[in-house]
Formats: sequence, structure tokens, C-alpha cells
Amino acid sequence: FFFFMITGAILLGILFAPIRGMMAAAMHTFPRTTVISLPRHTSRRKQIIEELSSKKVNFSWVDAVDGLKLTQTELCAKASPLARWFMTPGMIGCFLSHRQCWEDCVASGQPLLIFEDDVLLAPNFRAVVMAAMSHLSTSTSSVSKDRVVDRNDGCDMDMHRGKESESELRTKLEWDVLLLGALGCVHPGKKFGLNLIPSLVGGKWRRTHHVANFTLPQSSDCIANKTMNADPPFIHVPMCPYGMHAYIISPRGAAKLLKRCPRASYHVDVVAWGLRELDIMAVHPLVAWQINADTTIGGLVNIWKKVLRLP
Repeated sequence: FFFFMITGAILLGILFAPIRGMMAAAMHTFPRTTVISLPRHTSRRKQIIEELSSKKVNFSWVDAVDGLKLTQTELCAKASPLARWFMTPGMIGCFLSHRQCWEDCVASGQPLLIFEDDVLLAPNFRAVVMAAMSHLSTSTSSVSKDRVVDRNDGCDMDMHRGKESESELRTKLEWDVLLLGALGCVHPGKKFGLNLIPSLVGGKWRRTHHVANFTLPQSSDCIANKTMNADPPFIHVPMCPYGMHAYIISPRGAAKLLKRCPRASYHVDVVAWGLRELDIMAVHPLVAWQINADTTIGGLVNIWKKVLRLP
């Protein structure tokens, strides 16, 4: 009898192995991706198409809101009184464009990867996203409960101590935003440099701490990237992030932002990432950077160019 039970269990394991494989593959699904871009910016669109194609990232366009084309009625409805005075049309359009993406995320009920059209990606971008997302979505047991020291960065971070239940760990892994690229005070080793100055003026600070480690597959892209980033990858809570050129938002996070950001009021990254109730995480090392070849939001840089007759 026991022989037949053991044999049956083995056979069932063999039969269900492909199903387990498909379930694991589903957990590693790359998130739906969208790129915010003005249709008239053909050169930037060409550049981002080449960049994302080289990293095997499929995407759809979100036609950005052109702040220059907003009527006075639309501005009154979609921007606060102070914003209408102090924000450039590009800043307002940028804010409203991201808000469109948040609405899309809530409607779909699935996480959404959002790019601006001036982003550069690491060779292992796709592998990092899939590994990080799979961990945040499914893992409850691999969160470190000890004190972790990153020898490369001199980073000493307090981890969760003592015994914690599985439900408690799962709660700690709930997330609203996962930053793949960021500016400001985001380095887990507190290597902030001059980024500390704008954070002191207008930032909302969080307590930096480690969240979870994740392992990348030994693909050619990951191996090639070791020369760029020698640090083992992990997820952490950044202290004071800026920038919205590459991030993944969950439906829960999008709903929070839609509720708290009904109208354009200031730079969208300062307002959005400054919300205390938003559970923001970031990957380290970062895998996306803003090219900043030209800005479409305007501001002091463009004003001084006009005054000084700079190209």
C-alpha cells in the first residue's frame, strides 16, 4: 500500500511539474509598459523606440498632455491657482500626463511600468524588473531579519529583528511604487552629495531601510552588466527621491495618487513622491537614467537661456 502511495506521489509530481513551471513563469511576467511622449517629438520617439527595442521591452504610447494647448477653462479645471501662476505649461502637461497613466493603471487593475521618453536603460534592465517584481508579488520568506552591511557602499541598515509571522512579512512587502531610476537622495549608502541640497529645501524624507534581496539569472546581459554594477541587487526604501523617468506603479499606489493629486500643483515628482502614505521602494543599483539632452517642461533653465541668448 505504501509503495503505491509513494509511486503515485512521484507520478503526480512529474505530471504537475509543467504546470508549476507555467505558474512560475506567470509570476515572472514583465509588467505592461507605457511611454509618455508628445507626438510632435519625433526625434525623442525614435530614440526611445531604439532603446526599448534593444532591451526587448514592448510598450504602448501615451500621448502626453501638451500644456501649451490647454485652454483657460481646462487650466482652471486641471491646475491649482498657484500652479497656473508659477508652473510652466510643460510642467502642467507633465503632471497631467502621469496622471493619465495612473488612471490607466487603476482601470486595468495591474501594475504599470511608466517611462518618460528620454530614458537610458542598463543592459540587464529586463532581468532586474522581472526578478524584483516577482519577489515583491510572491515572496514572504526571504526578507532579511538581521542587520545587513553592504561592504561596497559602507551601508549599515537596520533590518527587521526577531521572529515575525508570514502575514506580517507579507504586509511589509506591500508596495505602491517601485523606482527603477531616480534622482535625489536615493543611494542606500547615503552617498547623496549635492543631491542633499534640494532635498533639504523641498523633500519629504523617509527612513532608508533594506526590504529584500533578489537574484538575477545568469544571462549574458546580467554577466555583461557586472562590470557596471558590482553590487548585489536588492530593494530598499529611498530617503528622498525625485524623478519620474522610470517607475512601476501598483493599482493601489495609483489610486492613492489620483485621490491626493486631483490637479497639477507643482513638479509632479515632488508632489507624488512626497506623499507620506505612499509606499515607495527602489532597486539598487538603479537601472534607468534620464538623458536630459533637452527639457520639455521649461523652468529656470529655459528662462536663463532666453535672457542670456544661449543656444
